[in-house]
Amino acid sequence: MPAPSDATLWPAFSGLIPPPLKLLKDVIDWTHEQVVAFQVAPERLILIACHQVFPTLLQAPLAGELAFLSAESRLLAHGAEPLLVQASLLEAGPCAGGGYVTADILDGLDRAAAGSTARLVATARARGAGHHGPWLVAVAIGTILKSRLKTGRDARAGDHLILTRPIGTNPALFSENRDGYARVVAGLSDRIGPWLATVPGVHAMLGIGERSLLATGSDMAGSSEVTVNLEAARLPLATDLSHSAGGSPVWNRALNAVRRQNGKLPRPDELTLPELLLRLNEVNGGLLVAVDPGVSEKVVAEIQRRSGTPFARVIGRISAPVQGGRQVVIHNRPPEGGADDQ
Repeated sequence: MPAPSDATLWPAFSGLIPPPLKLLKDVIDWTHEQVVAFQVAPERLILIACHQVFPTLLQAPLAGELAFLSAESRLLAHGAEPLLVQASLLEAGPCAGGGYVTADILDGLDRAAAGSTARLVATARARGAGHHGPWLVAVAIGTILKSRLKTGRDARAGDHLILTRPIGTNPALFSENRDGYARVVAGLSDRIGPWLATVPGVHAMLGIGERSLLATGSDMAGSSEVTVNLEAARLPLATDLSHSAGGSPVWNRALNAVRRQNGKLPRPDELTLPELLLRLNEVNGGLLVAVDPGVSEKVVAEIQRRSGTPFARVIGRISAPVQGGRQVVIHNRPPEGGADDQ
């Protein structure tokens, strides 16, 4: 896929982002993350992120809230402070295919009448949203010092892996529990990202977004040329899923959702719910953070304090790459000595 050009990425928010802008094409993987970076000063970057809600999902509960949260989270995952998050109904899905923000998105947002998410979604319903539009598109703009920008490229052997929020935000898991899903969505904030970007010992950070924890771990492993070890038994699960065992209705829904997403699974009856969920795409996953083991406990404690929830925890570690081996290794049980023993 060709890299975006300065011409296709010129923003319409001239009052917010002064020219000249220098597009940094190799800083962030826009194909996966739908984020682009501009340099506006020697040490200052502007990030622009995009999230689109497919027409068939516009009538889903909380679709608008998730659009805003997802666009903002794409910035927070790199440590940026959001300046503006705005949504608009567009006739096409401009984030699709290229994975980056085009001038059409920003022009469309500039032209859009101000209105709440509820009004935007209501308008979409009134138009009879279908496969051909309209799309609810959220765009977030943020800023960060270049030296603080976090990506998935700098994970180091020996690092602990921290997950900031529980997995299990896919709506397929809550088909009979809409109130439970609303509680899960209410906690989908990655506001911890800008603070993490300032912490010494935080080496790499990726947002899970709409992908699975397994896919995100694979991205970090490939970008940093390391092996990512995930401890399934350590994974925090969304509150409404935490007591669901193998063979339960939630486990069956998770298995069916993973099969629809990934096809056949080897020995699925032997997989625990966490082992299924780490393979399942999230709606807006948390942050996967590679941290020096000397500070990981303090970082987890501070994330929990700032978020007011107990979910953040060490879920694995980084090890040296194994030639010809897998980039991500899933362990069914935690090692007895802790996350860094094997």
